[in-house]
Amino acid sequence: MAARLTRAGFLSALRAWKTLEDAGHELHRSRAGRIAGAHVTRGGWFFPHGGAISPAAICAAQLAHAADSLTMRMNTEAARIEYDSRHWHVFDADGNAIAHAPVLVLASAHDATRLANQHGDPTRGVRGQLTMLAPIAADCLRVPVIGDGYAVPLGERGTLIGATYDIDSTDREIRDAGHAENIERVARMLPDIALAQTSVRAGRVAFRCVTSDRMPMIGQFADEAAARRDAQRLSGAWPLDLPRLPGLYGAFAFGSRGLVWSMLAGTDRIADRRRAVADRARAGRSGRSVALLLTRAASRGNRTGVVILVRLWITLWFTGETRVYSLCT
Repeated sequence: MAARLTRAGFLSALRAWKTLEDAGHELHRSRAGRIAGAHVTRGGWFFPHGGAISPAAICAAQLAHAADSLTMRMNTEAARIEYDSRHWHVFDADGNAIAHAPVLVLASAHDATRLANQHGDPTRGVRGQLTMLAPIAADCLRVPVIGDGYAVPLGERGTLIGATYDIDSTDREIRDAGHAENIERVARMLPDIALAQTSVRAGRVAFRCVTSDRMPMIGQFADEAAARRDAQRLSGAWPLDLPRLPGLYGAFAFGSRGLVWSMLAGTDRIADRRRAVADRARAGRSGRSVALLLTRAASRGNRTGVVILVRLWITLWFTGETRVYSLCT
């Protein structure tokens, strides 16, 4: 399935790029350099309405939009979840109850499978290091340039470039080698950046949560214990055939596409409350099911509320009363 989706994605992208080319957006190197304000090594496509956006600014805007319907509790860790046949309960590290609701959505990246007590290992961590260059390093750059890496001009703050892709690395320390790698990669697009080795102002490290085929995990969690008990019958089954944990959903493994996938996943989960999960999945709108890995394991013989656990966030949403409680560290 991943191979077919990848091929379809490439074909769709090629059609879109051909449309851009036909519309005259393809840029030769000289014109690309004039638009970028800096020397570039090759041409490309120009998106006049493109740009850069701050994830922190998006979060702040969403919090402001929620206004009084949102209550935040800071420095709260979701350590454990429990189901009592009616509600999911969320507890902190000391065993204190944080929230409860009939529906729980785990959007906490690598921690989602731990909280759901899933024993498969569908995700991997990919370390990413960003580099902030002093303004003088690329002070002529006027627009974001993306290719082998990316360079985003941030005015007086400098130019943000990146990012490394260190699979399975858990090192949180900023590495000089990471800065050098970022500069080398971006210099393949903007050769003047190669002179910026001494212009590194700061750096940042974060971790992507990915699956082997880079598809996001969106959907209802399978009841792993029940599926293993019935592994022989479920051998070769489709994800839709697996028993499910009532009211427990996942939305994670967004990799480098968190802003895009999270919006889609959030919309899809709301839609899930309005129609049957099976109908939506059969229509092909749910992306990759979080039950898919368990299906593979089995084939080898082996007025309601919503609680949303996000990495560093927990949101309890009562759809009937439109009350939201958010907890973040």
